[in-house]
This record gives sequence, structure tokens and C-alpha cells, in this order.
Amino acid sequence: MAINDWEYKTVNFAGRMIKVAQEKENASVRDEHIAEATLKYEARFRLENIFVPELSKHFRKLLLLYKHSVAVGTVPVVPDSMVTELESLLESQYSHIGEFLQELDYSKHISVGFTEDESNKAKSLYALALVGLISEILPVQAATIVNTTNKQFTEFYQRAIKIEAETVAETVGAARRIDSIAETASGLVQRSFKQRIKQIAITETGQFMNRGTLAAPDDEDLVNAGIIDDIDVEVSGTRVKQWITKLDKKVRQTHRAMHGVTIPSKDDFVVNGVYRMLCPEDPMRGAPPAEIVKCRCELVKFRSVVFKDVSKE
Repeated sequence: MAINDWEYKTVNFAGRMIKVAQEKENASVRDEHIAEATLKYEARFRLENIFVPELSKHFRKLLLLYKHSVAVGTVPVVPDSMVTELESLLESQYSHIGEFLQELDYSKHISVGFTEDESNKAKSLYALALVGLISEILPVQAATIVNTTNKQFTEFYQRAIKIEAETVAETVGAARRIDSIAETASGLVQRSFKQRIKQIAITETGQFMNRGTLAAPDDEDLVNAGIIDDIDVEVSGTRVKQWITKLDKKVRQTHRAMHGVTIPSKDDFVVNGVYRMLCPEDPMRGAPPAEIVKCRCELVKFRSVVFKDVSKE
């Protein structure tokens, strides 16, 4: 997508967000809320597209490995060295997202009425939370991608053998049969990988973006860390989170119903009446791929003193 197309979509998204937010109460804080959601939307798009070329290099190496394995008549398996390389790619992407999230002005959410020292400690706590989040998510996501890739490799190999059996004459020699299987399988893999790279970029970027937003410390986290003694929620409001969709035709119906839903920050969203999720794209509570893969929804956190959940009215 060209940058001018992206800018056009960003402006349109911001306009739609403003229309939805007319029912919100405090105009100045409402505008900050809209600006944050829009900023995340833009950053996420750019981070996805930075990630794609690196993933493409990785998958090109996998393709060469695949061709070699099939050519010698063995089922391809992703080796440990390439698993480590994938983990490094994911870690780099998560770190870029973490840097972006730390640059956002979370002080208006985290440190209402705090001293400068308390505010700095709150932000340091958030930086540590992001590092911990990378170590928690990284092995899970890398393993998921590798397992899916290995499964696809096997499926493509079996499909290629079936196609070869149906199209190549029995009189053709063994070497020719292997070449035919390798060529057919390679074509299947190349067509699949292009879509899979984009899918991984969208899903992984979105998952960490939303989990990173979720990791921003709540009042009880700040109290437990000894940064503050207590906080007057009647004055500052309680910490809540809101599910935001892109408000376009691509949004799946189950997520369209979640737009604007606002709940306490430690609670679970209930998607499609069944699946519990801490944030959009949360795979840790059993939500299926249909609710996660290529989701573009965003999580925004704020203090409830200036907002109400208009989706329930």
C-alpha cells in the first residue's frame, strides 16, 4: 500500500472514530483517546511492513530447505537453527513495538497526580513489564509458527505425491518422479508462503501491540510495587480498557459486536458469547485462530471518570 493510500485511510479512520466518540463525555480527553487509537493504527501498519521483508528472507531460506529435502525424497522439517533465527526476528519486532509503546504518553493514564519521581518509577515498571512480556510470548509464538510450518510442509509434500501419482505416467523413472514431486510441492509452498508471511506480520504485530498496551501498570500494580500508597479513584477514576475495531467491511462480525465495549482492565472480554480474551488477539485463554489470525482490532486503556460504555446503552 502506498503511503498516500495509508494517509487517506488514517484520516478516514480518525474521522470515523470522532463520529463514534461524540457520545463520550470529556471532549479533550476524548480527543486524546481517539489520537492514541489512530496513532497505534498507523504505527502498527508501518511496523507490519517493516517486518514483512525480514520474514520473507527467512521463508526464502525455508523454501530452499524444502526444495532440497523433497529432491532427496525426505519430508522437510524446520531445523533448530532456523527456529532460533525466527525467535530472533520475532524478538526484534517485539522490541520495536515495545519502543513505540514506551514513547506513547502513558503518564495521562498511569500517573494522574503523581510526583515526577513516582511517574518515572511507573514508566520504569512498564519498561520491565514489556521485557517480561517478550520473554513470555516469544517461545510460544515461535513454536506455534514452526509447528504450523512443519505441518504445512508435510501436507504440501503429501499433496504433491498425490498430484504426481495422478499426472505422471508409471513408466517414468524414479528420479523423474522425485523431480516432479519437488516441482509440484515447491509451487504449492511458494503460493502459500506469500500469504503466510503477511498473515504472520499482521497477527504477531497486533498481538504484541495489544498485549503491550495491556501490560501498562494499573493502580494495584503501582501500589504492589511500592510506587504509590493508594489512589483516590473517585477523583482520578478507575482503570478500564476498551476494544476498538477498524469500523470497516473487513471486520469480522464477532469483533464488530465488541466495538466500544469497555470493562475493568483486569477483566476478560467475552467474544462471540464464548471466548474469554484479555485483549484483541489474545491466544492465551483458548480463543481459536478464527478470532485471532489477521485481526486488526486495537486495545485502548484509560480512566473511567471521563468515559462511559456507550455500547451498553
